[in-house]
Parts: sequence; C-alpha cells; structure tokens
Amino acid sequence: MTASIRATFSLIAALVFTSSIAVAQQQASVEDRLKGFDAYMEQVMKDWNAPGIGIGIVPNDGIGVIVLVIGDHVASLYNGLTYDIYERLLGLSLTPWSERYNEVRLKNKAAGTKARAVADVGRVPDTKPSHPLDDYVGEFMHPAYGVVTVARGDKELSFDFHGIKMSLSHFHYDRFDTPDDEED
Repeated sequence: MTASIRATFSLIAALVFTSSIAVAQQQASVEDRLKGFDAYMEQVMKDWNAPGIGIGIVPNDGIGVIVLVIGDHVASLYNGLTYDIYERLLGLSLTPWSERYNEVRLKNKAAGTKARAVADVGRVPDTKPSHPLDDYVGEFMHPAYGVVTVARGDKELSFDFHGIKMSLSHFHYDRFDTPDDEED
C-alpha cells in the first residue's frame, strides 16, 4: 500500500472517528467521547510524519475542527486556519490571522538571521575531532525526541532526524554543525 493511500485511509478513519464522536450520546462527557482519540491522532501524526495538527471542539455549539498539516513548510498554518474556521462557523468577525502569524514568522526569521551572523564566534581554528569520524556513526535514541541517525559520507558526517537530512561539517573539537538552512 502506497504512502498516499495509507494517508487517505488515515484521514478517512480520522473523519469517521470524529463523526462517531459527534453522534455519541449527548449525556456523555467530552472526556468520555474523546477517550482514545488523542492516542489515535498521535499515531496518525507518526504515520503521516505530520509536524502539526490542530484539534478543537466547541461542544455547546456542536462544532469540531481538525486541521492536519503535512510538511514543515505549512506547519505554522494550522492554528490560524483553525481559528479562522471557528470564526466563520460561529459567525464572528474575522481576525487577520495570516497577517498576525506572518509578523511572528518574520520576527523569528530576523532572530535566526541575527543568530547565524555570530555562529562562528568562539570557533577555535585548526582543531580536529578527538575520534575518527566512523566513531560518531550510529543511531542515537532520546525518549522524547526519538532516533537521530548519524551516517558517514566520503568527507563528512550527515544526520537524519525524522526525515530531515542534513550534512554535518566539523566546527571545532567534537562539535559538528549543519549548514545555514534558512529559506527565503
């Protein structure tokens, strides 16, 4: 089964699951109706490699919104999109969410640019790693973040973290850095 077919089935399953919540007994508490849903959505995010998800329920108005985001390039959209949908469904005046979130994005981008401008501060030139590069190769597990894989290329190391693959260049001593990956 291809990834796109699995993703489609996961989305259909999420919608069916959500629909079944909507038709649950009105006397049941929200917690009872959502029991198991958080674990289910965590699994959907893992299966889809989805960096963002927005789930919200307004039980008194019978409204529920799920926004799934697939791809880091749009991860910041799910909050603003979810809020916009709620405002429209509830008949509220519309807030310029895109503009607000773009301001935040631009401030974060400027802070990143400023930080990268001083990235070489403190670098000690002409140092070497304390071990051969092959000693750094392997899979490294963190209970909260998962597995990062460090691999060896011809001249440098690289890492793979949840599908994000980047080269690692020697900075100094036993420190390796990724290249400037800022996108315009």
